[in-house]
Amino acid sequence: MKDNEMTFEAKILYIGEDLVKLYCEKTKRPLSELERQVILIYMFGMANSMREKLYPHLTPLQTETAMTAVMVKLFDYQIEKAQMLISGFIAQLQSPEPNTIKHIIFYGFDAYAEWENNRKEQIADEIVYLLNLINPQ
Repeated sequence: MKDNEMTFEAKILYIGEDLVKLYCEKTKRPLSELERQVILIYMFGMANSMREKLYPHLTPLQTETAMTAVMVKLFDYQIEKAQMLISGFIAQLQSPEPNTIKHIIFYGFDAYAEWENNRKEQIADEIVYLLNLINPQ
């Protein structure tokens, strides 16, 4: 992997580590599998926004590759599971029908600007909100 791709991947990983920490501080418990996947979907939106703003020379495939690596590093997913999840995210994003995954990706895409403005608490609150919509307690 080239240096600029590694930097991109490292930034996504940093965001993911921060999001997990902030989210767990809010919920006061370890992540469930649903929470992991929602955070990853949200991060996929953030990664695409970051790519457009800071790394326009990178391709969508390079974003997918970086996100797959982040899934493995952040949540210890097997590479096959990470690839399957990212493929599913992309399939839902490309679907002409509205769906929950597409909705979360768009939230994440918009959230990258908030992240740049150091509004991390608001982003963690938004993830809590999205998870409550998906799986009300």
